[in-house]
Amino acid sequence: MIALYIILGLIALIVAVLCVPIGAALDWSEELRAELRVAFLKLPLYPPAEKKPKKAKKKKQKKQEPPAEAAAQTVPEQADAAQTDSAADDTAAAEASAEDAAEAEESVAGTAAKKPKKENPILTFMKNNGINGVIDLFERITAVLGTFMRRVLRCFVIDELYVDIKVAKNDSARTAEEYGKLCAVCWPMFGCVVRNMRVRKYSFNIEPDFLARYGEEAFYVRLHFTPLILINAVVLMAFAFINKIVFKYIFTFKSKEKPQKKGEKANERTVSLGDPRDHD
Repeated sequence: MIALYIILGLIALIVAVLCVPIGAALDWSEELRAELRVAFLKLPLYPPAEKKPKKAKKKKQKKQEPPAEAAAQTVPEQADAAQTDSAADDTAAAEASAEDAAEAEESVAGTAAKKPKKENPILTFMKNNGINGVIDLFERITAVLGTFMRRVLRCFVIDELYVDIKVAKNDSARTAEEYGKLCAVCWPMFGCVVRNMRVRKYSFNIEPDFLARYGEEAFYVRLHFTPLILINAVVLMAFAFINKIVFKYIFTFKSKEKPQKKGEKANERTVSLGDPRDHD
């Protein structure tokens, strides 16, 4: 029972940690500022905090002691014997390595001759199912990935989203033209964000300024997500992929019809009309 309580306690602790929200905030008005939020903690990402310069510590100079002189004399006879022994060892090692290399080449050649060539799974899949099977598989994969992306986007909650853009090009015609292009790009994008994600507070403002020489932009977004909900979306995508693609399609190849042997007639029905003289 104690082990069971320990396991349940660990599971509860992991679930509690995964339920802690993780967020981020991005502010771009006068200068860019970004911060990371974990529960109630705020960690600035940009601009980075200035580090205080460290004081340089004075290192004490140690007195260098003169190295001890090693007076060792080698005997010529011992040196010649050592050289002959090392040469004999090198020749023996070279012969052994050559024998090992020959044995390794023979073993590799034998295994290569025994192992049959594996067929390419993609080519076999196309042969068994044809182009229609490949198209069907692609449609299933895109459907699973589309559902997964929608669930992932719904995991993120945008608490605040503010966009304020003033278009100015120091010329009325250019300002109007730039304003039209910007509206054609931004408003569909804003609608896609609000439709596919959970947005609590938002405000979008794009207006032309025909008197100013330069435009102004201001952007602020604050969002968060819960790791447990994101892991749930990943697990559901994995189950859907296994159920709709692996089990229902990849493991159920359409067996190719076997070629008929010579002299055999398959699925033929003979109709006997009898002797024509019997009808007279």
